[in-house]
Amino acid sequence: MGEFYPVVEGKRPWGYVGAVTLPCVNCGTRFPFTGSLALRNPNPKKDDPGQSYRIIPEKTVGTFQTQVHDGPPDAQPTLVKIKGRKGKTAVCSFCGHAHPLDTQKRLMRDGFRGDAMLVVADLDEEVGKRYREPTAVEQEAVDSASKTLASEPAFGPGLPAVPDEPIDPGLSRFIGPVGFGYRSWGELCNDRQTLGFVRLARIIDTMSREMLAAGNSTDYTAALAGFAASNLVRRMKRSTRSATLGISRQDTGHIYFNDSGISHSFDYFETGCGKGPGTWGSLATHTIRNLGKQIEGRVHGLPAVIQRGSAMELPLPDGLLDAVVTDPPYDAMINYCDSSDLMYVWLKRALNTALSWFGTTADPGGLQEKTNEAVIKFTTIDDDDHRDEAHYKSSITKAFEQARRKTTPEGVVTIVFGHGDPDAWVRVLTAIADAGLVLTGSWPCSTEKGGKQTGEYIDNTITIVMACWPVPSGRPVGDVRAVDDEIRAEIARRVPEWTADGLADSDQRMAAIAPAMEVAGRYDEVRDFAGRPVEIEHFLGLAHKAVEEAADVRISAFRLADFDARTRFALAWARQHGRDKAAASEARWQRLSYDMSESDVQGLTVTEGGGVRLALGSEAAAGIDLHPGSDVIDIALAVAAEGRSLEDTANALHRLDRENDQMLWAAMAELARLVGEGDPDGQTWTWTVRNRDLILQRATRTRSEKEREQRQEAARDKEATLF
Repeated sequence: MGEFYPVVEGKRPWGYVGAVTLPCVNCGTRFPFTGSLALRNPNPKKDDPGQSYRIIPEKTVGTFQTQVHDGPPDAQPTLVKIKGRKGKTAVCSFCGHAHPLDTQKRLMRDGFRGDAMLVVADLDEEVGKRYREPTAVEQEAVDSASKTLASEPAFGPGLPAVPDEPIDPGLSRFIGPVGFGYRSWGELCNDRQTLGFVRLARIIDTMSREMLAAGNSTDYTAALAGFAASNLVRRMKRSTRSATLGISRQDTGHIYFNDSGISHSFDYFETGCGKGPGTWGSLATHTIRNLGKQIEGRVHGLPAVIQRGSAMELPLPDGLLDAVVTDPPYDAMINYCDSSDLMYVWLKRALNTALSWFGTTADPGGLQEKTNEAVIKFTTIDDDDHRDEAHYKSSITKAFEQARRKTTPEGVVTIVFGHGDPDAWVRVLTAIADAGLVLTGSWPCSTEKGGKQTGEYIDNTITIVMACWPVPSGRPVGDVRAVDDEIRAEIARRVPEWTADGLADSDQRMAAIAPAMEVAGRYDEVRDFAGRPVEIEHFLGLAHKAVEEAADVRISAFRLADFDARTRFALAWARQHGRDKAAASEARWQRLSYDMSESDVQGLTVTEGGGVRLALGSEAAAGIDLHPGSDVIDIALAVAAEGRSLEDTANALHRLDRENDQMLWAAMAELARLVGEGDPDGQTWTWTVRNRDLILQRATRTRSEKEREQRQEAARDKEATLF
């Protein structure tokens, strides 16, 4: 690929800043869509001013150039955020016409997309990476790559050089390019990137044929080709138009914005074929280095057999295994196959000879088969995809049942799971029970902070390792009151351990799920006072609540448990999230903890941008019907809505006869601390608590005046009756 990434002044560039171009709907001139003009941040310690670039429109001829300069950006990018508009608006470099997001998508879907190389990045000994304008030779190389790509031969029947396998249009929520008109997986790269991957895949495939022709075994050939192909897909992770320049670290970011969803970007960074982060040489070198670290100094293990197949039909005799360890699919959190189809279409081509079976698929689009994939597909369109809740639950139940059957009577089935949605926990715990397994031990395990596909899922920092055994015979029937007490005691025993291990409150609530199910699993069935079976949801809510009880949270002189349910909900929410937005699933967990319905917490939270946050007093006031018996949180929100007025606050508390309510004052002080003084309600609550004595004096004076007026009125009434 050297001719398409030419050497300039003795250097082969690290990479290139590129951008999608579209024609302006007003003047018709094509302009680049860029979200940032920064290239390298300033570093005063090294006397480095940093670098940025400008877009220079040549209005008389309808073309544009770029100009790299020292220092931070001194102009606006063409993609800007306008208040009240969804997404970013594209402003034409020539006439200033604004293109909202819907217009951008329409132009992309109608096939007006083009590409432009804007800036070149060279490796530099002084500052690491130095940026400049492209030369004419480099621009010609881009055009040459496009022409060459059109003549690349196919890899075989049904395998054109450029992958034409389709992208499911229902994946637009987490495969970002779909919403911008990309219809096949081969469209995600620009022409030069695509040509590079075509030739890289062809080199791997050609080498496989040569190795086999030279007498190498199929296994040896497959191992080497597989190693090379693994680097191909690792490079793909930092390629396509979805990979952007990492300005702070001077590298290129990967395309998966939340471990599975592919981001969309109009401006992107394309690595070259030389040295530097994200290049083939860098990725291959690091892979070999890491492999060496694993081999050096380790005790050699026994040979292992790795098989590809379905967990629902394990090709092993029953009772063979000592242990099964599985990290099952996480419900609807990650669409594994759909997200990795990008890698699959290129692997098919690279491994066409070495592993010919790999590309054999019954999928009508030539993609990975998804018949047995145990996920709930998250789609934005109403299609007939079979991967629904029933399919997921049935699949993981069969897999867990297979694990139970294939282990010895003394064997253990270990399941690793973590999720923010209570419904997902219900499904996996039900599947464990339906498979004839019972949870007997668990450990919270720190993991990386995960992303979220939608507002339904929280960012977990732990997963739970659950050890399961076959259900023993002779388990008794449990009474829910006694079982609940056992669960509280077990969680109370573990909370100090979790605290010592540094687990945050939210992580402890997640960790408590498994111990609750361990206790419940000691019984064949748990029944309530009416003899009805108790659902799993009850134990999930109790687990969260038991953590709170064990922590013995204090609000001034009161325990959190002393407050009414709505106030406990609000205080617990504020302790975890303050005024920040949290996932919608967090609200469901909280309601489960206090056995509350959605209507029970009406007005306490506000849905915003796919998540949930604590309502402001001004937002809650309209829906609050205050009376002397109102819950503490409702009065606190009403006080926040009143603003900083001694008279209004004193009169409001007097009318409700709550000016001396110690729990109310404690709650307002705690809420002020939790949301902070930068929050409008936090400012009001802080001011109110600080001026408590003055407010009480006003309220007392108002009460005295009212009482005097009432006495005078009573006296007048009595005097009137005498005459």
